[in-house]
Amino acid sequence: MPLQYKKYLIGFAVFGLLLINGKSFAQIVVSEYMNYTTAIGVNAQYNEWTELFVVGDNVDLRNYSIRDNNNAQTSWQPHVNFNNIPFWQHIRAGTIIVLRHRCTNVSGTPYVLDTDPSDGYLELCLEDTLYFNGGAFGGGLDNTMNIASGGDIIQLRNASGNHVHALSHKSSPGSSWGPISCPKINHASGLLNGQTVSITPGSTLTDYGFGGSCISGIAFTNVSATNTFGLANSATNKNFWRFIREPSFTAASIFPTTVLAGAPGSITFGWTPAVDPYPADGVIKYLILRNTFNFFGSPVDGTSYMLGQPMGFGSSVIGIVNSSTINTFTDNTVMNGLRYYYRVFAFKYGMDNINGNTYANERGSAYGTPSVLVNWPFTTPLPIELISFTGEYLEDRVLLNWSTATEINNDYFTIERSRDGLNF
Repeated sequence: MPLQYKKYLIGFAVFGLLLINGKSFAQIVVSEYMNYTTAIGVNAQYNEWTELFVVGDNVDLRNYSIRDNNNAQTSWQPHVNFNNIPFWQHIRAGTIIVLRHRCTNVSGTPYVLDTDPSDGYLELCLEDTLYFNGGAFGGGLDNTMNIASGGDIIQLRNASGNHVHALSHKSSPGSSWGPISCPKINHASGLLNGQTVSITPGSTLTDYGFGGSCISGIAFTNVSATNTFGLANSATNKNFWRFIREPSFTAASIFPTTVLAGAPGSITFGWTPAVDPYPADGVIKYLILRNTFNFFGSPVDGTSYMLGQPMGFGSSVIGIVNSSTINTFTDNTVMNGLRYYYRVFAFKYGMDNINGNTYANERGSAYGTPSVLVNWPFTTPLPIELISFTGEYLEDRVLLNWSTATEINNDYFTIERSRDGLNF
């Protein structure tokens, strides 16, 4: 029979540009930091940390610097530089970076660090000379990134020494605060032992101090002893982080490029590639689902899937393409005469390296699921083109005759009969 292809759609995720009032802004922000005070005093900073969140894509952090101020916000401590190494050259949007202020805790136990960026999460220590340089560590000058209770400022600067972002706390900001340009945000209070200051609700970049005029106060920050180490700071901040982490993928209505009959046969199709400014790292991939009727589940952020894994009623994963530049797929397991439906999801990152699968929605794999479109089906062809089919009554039998124009990988013909045209 003639081959007739019906169109189907490829799912996509809507991805907004990081713009406010038509202007683009910084590539990385300070999301949270923790203050620690103990009777040991000088060693308090060994339990402290700062959390960064990357909002741009393919960001070059080489020679960036991070620094803090003093208790009165009147003097800067020696800064720490990000080393000029390839590790920092291509940091992807949505990467969470936790910086331990020291490489051991207050008891001297080394932290277990994570330097594998494939899951969009990094955990490092500022004393590690493989990744950082500078600062004042050890002895009486151990004051770099030592958070003060009464007040402090954490500031990021780019490779040219220009301000990128700052988060601080102090009831009345000191003289170092005023000269810092936007974006910056201050929480008007001190920090007790074990408390953090964090951006919240964190639903947009405006909450981080972007948008033309600096914002300050408890409306956009929070101080809490329940810290969110390596995680979003609120439910709305979680949604914002997931939005940044998801890939940009374009919807399309297309024809399959090849449909070959057989038992099994094959169907080949393609789609518009996801936006990927640095495809060499393999961070953006594609997940392909198939069903024999138009009903699909959706992948869940923070979850990694395997081939053959069910998703929703009847659909399953039939393909994982590990490169954003490979935008075609061939399904070699289709059977003749059946109708198939497909959906393709772009996703970023792999399983969370530290905590495994389904740890948190804003960690691990991030899928472009909010705007997946319903697709149209197409039917695989039978392996023959039938020209004629006739029957001739011969007393106690019927003589059947047929002819074909083409036969592709056809093995045999099965003849069935019925008395009522319903039951064969």
